[in-house]
Amino acid sequence: MSNVYMAGYSGETKTRAELLSWSVWLRFEPEFCRRLLDMMDAVIASGRKIGVGGGWRSAESQKALFLSRYHIENDNDYSGDVYWNGVFWEKNLGAAPVAPPGLSYHEPVTPEGFCYAVDLIGDVAFAGTIAGNYGLVHFGNVNGEPWHMQPAELPHSRRNYKSAMSPLKVFSGSPAPQPTPPPKPNIVVPAPTLKLTSPVVMHGPEVAKLQQVMNFWGWYKGAADGWFGPVTKYGVATMQKVLGFTGNYIDGVYGPLTATKYKAFATYMSSISGS
Repeated sequence: MSNVYMAGYSGETKTRAELLSWSVWLRFEPEFCRRLLDMMDAVIASGRKIGVGGGWRSAESQKALFLSRYHIENDNDYSGDVYWNGVFWEKNLGAAPVAPPGLSYHEPVTPEGFCYAVDLIGDVAFAGTIAGNYGLVHFGNVNGEPWHMQPAELPHSRRNYKSAMSPLKVFSGSPAPQPTPPPKPNIVVPAPTLKLTSPVVMHGPEVAKLQQVMNFWGWYKGAADGWFGPVTKYGVATMQKVLGFTGNYIDGVYGPLTATKYKAFATYMSSISGS
């Protein structure tokens, strides 16, 4: 059974395929993605839950977040204050720390616009104990944010980061526990299955092949029995959502457009799997 990851702060969960195609995930720097996924797989292998709460932020959203948690210094006690935009800023009582705009790894850092920071949800305490095995550092001992992680070799403060043009090197540590590498995606692309009636009824080897493919990605939980019924139709609709279909295009019909989109998706996933 493929791993299930927590995603966002609303209790949503995602399969591996859904996580790797999630807009939040796609904005992490690729090597950072690889380390983060390996670490989360190790957490899940230990019987715990883990996921991504947040990641990339625009400069505007970083500024809004900073202004919601800080106010201009007004008591002449500058200990722990942050200097930004020509003045000192004091953190609001009880608020979590956040970097000023332009100084956070959550913001675009690389020339491609990727970020180097994640806010985790789930068992962040356990994740923090193994983060170093995966080239990551948590901020529980830095500024009381155990959920915040970033590549270990970067300066803790982006203020001191001077090498945005240099990508992360592949981390060569010996992680323990070592997660089992995921299987390579199945690049078999079933032929379209258009002969549907209402209620949906169809039978044949191509339907079974489609069900096997959807089982691999966690979109369909039934048996690969070759019968295209309501459960299979729901699985196709789930596939279409992951592939980026919207509105009336999410119809549960596995036609030529869905087959073409799936082939491109599977080919891409195969190219990055295990890298």
